[in-house]
Amino acid sequence: MQILVAGGTNFIGRSIVSTLSRHHTVSVLNRGSRPVADGRIRHLIADRNEPDVLRELFADSDAFDVVVDVSATDPNHVRGLLGGLGEQLPRAYVLISSAAVYTPGAAYPIREDSHVGGDPVWGGYGEDKAACEELVRASGIEEVTILRPPYVYGPENNEDREKWLWARMAAGEPIFVPSDGRALIQFCHVDHLASVVEEVVDRRATPGTYNVGTATSYTFNDYLALLAEVSGHPAHLLHTGEAAVAARSYFPFRDMDLVLDMDRLTRVGLATGPDLRTGLQQTWEWLKRSGVPDYVPTKQESEWAKALLDGQ
Repeated sequence: MQILVAGGTNFIGRSIVSTLSRHHTVSVLNRGSRPVADGRIRHLIADRNEPDVLRELFADSDAFDVVVDVSATDPNHVRGLLGGLGEQLPRAYVLISSAAVYTPGAAYPIREDSHVGGDPVWGGYGEDKAACEELVRASGIEEVTILRPPYVYGPENNEDREKWLWARMAAGEPIFVPSDGRALIQFCHVDHLASVVEEVVDRRATPGTYNVGTATSYTFNDYLALLAEVSGHPAHLLHTGEAAVAARSYFPFRDMDLVLDMDRLTRVGLATGPDLRTGLQQTWEWLKRSGVPDYVPTKQESEWAKALLDGQ
């Protein structure tokens, strides 16, 4: 098939392109800030917010059977891309959305039919992702699939999550953990997400909306213990107990539960990802090769560390 991946040179997009290009002809659309390393991949450079430019660009391409949209974080991104496709709409559209679309108050674990609109805790990201979903559903495209992962992790992760925490462990520095560290979160390995995209593209699953990730949830404390076990670096945890201080000022996750129901994913026989320990071992091996980042404390961490020293 002819597949257009919007995004495609960073983390999630890179894994999806690598997976799909094994059996399909893949074109990547982005603004060209990062090159496409694989010579088999056609690189289309344009701003997806400019439909007239896209129409001209797509005129030189075969019609796309499927669009996989990794980079839509604003409804205008979807409008621009659909406008650029014009009358040559694809048979299928796969949107990489997010668990951030769910509104507060949903019962845990959160099912796909729970109310969406975004939680303000994500600072507008969830609201925008929910609006992107609605635009794709209203596009008239025959087969629409929405994938909603929780926290995505794995090799090449450009987000300061596991590598951010490993930097502190490797440096022997404390990790300030929100509250009592019992917030429950889930993860999705990047290659698992790519495998689900492939199965949807190959019509091995019914189009629809799916939470995608590992069903098991972990407390912050359990997750940090697993990071320490995998890396061999001890984790010096200090629980803050300060709900008034935003967790993101000193920790790579928000101090909130994020637990999704993965039953629909498994009922239709879609791929299941590796257990978290296995996935983190793979990620740690990649990080050792690429280099564990230096420990650079946030302002909040520096203030608390100084207070600890002053109190000794």
